[in-house]
Amino acid sequence: MGSHRCPDPVYIRLYRFLVGGYFVMLSLQLDVDVPNPLPHGHARGLDLGFDFFVATSDGEEIQRPRFLKTLQRKLKLLQRRLRNKQKGSHNRRKLNQKIARCHQRITDTRKDWHFKLAHHLCDGAGMIFVEDINFVSWARGILSKHSADAGFGQFVNILEWVCWKTDTYFAKVDKDGTSQICPNCGAHTGKKELEVRIHNCHECGYTTTRDVAAAQEVRNRGVKAMQRGLGRGVQAPEPSSGVSPLAFPHERLHQDAVGQIVSENVCGLHCDGEYRLRCSSWWETKQKTSIVRC
Repeated sequence: MGSHRCPDPVYIRLYRFLVGGYFVMLSLQLDVDVPNPLPHGHARGLDLGFDFFVATSDGEEIQRPRFLKTLQRKLKLLQRRLRNKQKGSHNRRKLNQKIARCHQRITDTRKDWHFKLAHHLCDGAGMIFVEDINFVSWARGILSKHSADAGFGQFVNILEWVCWKTDTYFAKVDKDGTSQICPNCGAHTGKKELEVRIHNCHECGYTTTRDVAAAQEVRNRGVKAMQRGLGRGVQAPEPSSGVSPLAFPHERLHQDAVGQIVSENVCGLHCDGEYRLRCSSWWETKQKTSIVRC
């Protein structure tokens, strides 16, 4: 702790990667009011998809990276070699470690890109609106592999955390019919097939790409819902009491990415109390979890 005395309680968490390595996280929780961001400034709507990862209401279209495709050939060769290894052998365990490191590299690359993109989208925006989509259903369709590789659900969670961190209001709007409404005049343009990528309004003549038009409609719905103070999927910001539930969401994100907590010390000082040990198996790698509480 150095020469400075830290107030209680101080949370010390040690995370161990399942493929080797660890890091320590120190967090201090105080009984203070953390206000939620209020609607202000420039409104920005986002439309997620497979053609472009995200299209904004400002006309920006960001390509979808193929995180798994870059290392898919290497994974395929390693898993073929694993088939010929004897179960329980030392060579099989070493090969499992190589496969695990390859998967960890894909996960870390995807998460790092999500954080950078979230900060980029929050720059210059006071409000961000996204569609309220059930990404679990996307992972069950014909494009399940691409949906899992893109990590849309993780990106939305990270974006919500970054918005809270940068004082940007975040809300979700109804997803139905965003590509069927003209964002310029509000006319219904009819259902479009997936191969139609251009929005062309027959009422006002407004023309733009389909994804950008959907993002602009998402922005319009969010702004209208905020103006009237109600709406499906959008709620007016409520005053927070105590510590915000998003005060430390990064701890959950880190835990989901690297595995289980291997030790937790509530106060960080003289530890006397209950000790529990749990062992599990993942890719034939032993993982131990210990929780020490004062």
